[in-house]
Amino acid sequence: MNINEAMEFISSFDRLGKPVTDLNRMIALLSLLGNPHKDLKCIHIAGTNGKGSVAQMCNEILIHAGYRVGMYTSPYMTHYSDRIRFNNDNIDLDILCEITEHIISVLDNVEYKSSFSQFEISTAIAFIYFKKMRCDVVVLETGIGGRLDCTNVINAPIISIITSISHDHNNILGSTLTEIASHKAGIIKKHSPCVLSAYNPDEVVDIVKSECELCHSLFVIPELTNIHLFRSDIFGSEFYYNGNSYSLKMIGRHQIINAISVIEAMKFVCDNGFAISYDDIYFGINNARVPARGEVLSEDPLIILDGAHNSAGMKSLTDIIKKSNKKQCIAIIGMVKDKNVRESISQIVPYVSDFICVEGFSPRAVSADDLVKVIKSFKKNAFSVYDIDLAVKEAVNLVNDDGMLVICGSLFLASVARKIFVE
Repeated sequence: MNINEAMEFISSFDRLGKPVTDLNRMIALLSLLGNPHKDLKCIHIAGTNGKGSVAQMCNEILIHAGYRVGMYTSPYMTHYSDRIRFNNDNIDLDILCEITEHIISVLDNVEYKSSFSQFEISTAIAFIYFKKMRCDVVVLETGIGGRLDCTNVINAPIISIITSISHDHNNILGSTLTEIASHKAGIIKKHSPCVLSAYNPDEVVDIVKSECELCHSLFVIPELTNIHLFRSDIFGSEFYYNGNSYSLKMIGRHQIINAISVIEAMKFVCDNGFAISYDDIYFGINNARVPARGEVLSEDPLIILDGAHNSAGMKSLTDIIKKSNKKQCIAIIGMVKDKNVRESISQIVPYVSDFICVEGFSPRAVSADDLVKVIKSFKKNAFSVYDIDLAVKEAVNLVNDDGMLVICGSLFLASVARKIFVE
């Protein structure tokens, strides 16, 4: 089997698969594959925004400490293989093909195989790979939700980390923060501690705290009063937390909130027999980079790529725009249909002078013309460009000497746009 055949098999599954009410389908699949997940020690991460950043910080810390570290994230940015990593290297394509071929043979006589989602198949591949690589620890990011997310088949993790929770995937997770938080809190296991990011709404805190009490699990929220901010700009942040200094290259104050969740989580990792020093934590937080999360693609002109795709993500992006101290901001924006488009756009509208609306980066993309209508309802300039390469060229021409360009609205758009600059 070659990589094209492997990807054809993986892509043959529906994005979401048949609806689930429990984890039995994933449990059955993994049982056929020898239950590779049961041999893994995991740091399990759920949340609406910040999962990828928290995962990367944990990953960098543990690698710097000398451990064999697997990391599973989504969606992929450049190639499918970058969602499954070992010590910062993408899964080897020959191994990916080998594992995929094994899964095909196992599923050959399974009547319900068409029920699986792409994410379930990918998760099974990841578990097999991490066992094969003899990982000391796996940094495991959920897909959507938590309680019914297929990653939630793992044994009690070393630590559960729940990041910022806000409205997203409402058609799946529910229309209220209480419903969404209940899904996310479902990753908490008995006697396994949980760190919840600071700045979450009270109803979210109440749900996560109650779940911890039911599971007899320690509940921790980092203390914001222990932060002393030294610097925060488009080049990163420097801050003190509990008397120790830290530095971040990822931009935005929300990354400081993510960082202190990781700092608290590492205490429990140490309690589980891992030797993690302050130097490891400092290095990991400072060295963490996540593509398309406040990523500076160019300094002259200033171009920032951010996969912000919901209201909370857009709000964090506005913090970055304000920190740039630029007098003009042009935005290339594209969104997908299952997001709260109007609410998300409302966050960024006051900080952008002109919007260029695009489509074609996803089958689920909102049409560029429909985005223009939404933006114009806020009395802002907006026009459609149907080719993303052309949109970038036009946007760069619009940026003046004291201006900037942001590309936002979808991680799928970010993946396409990033290739224009990076490749």
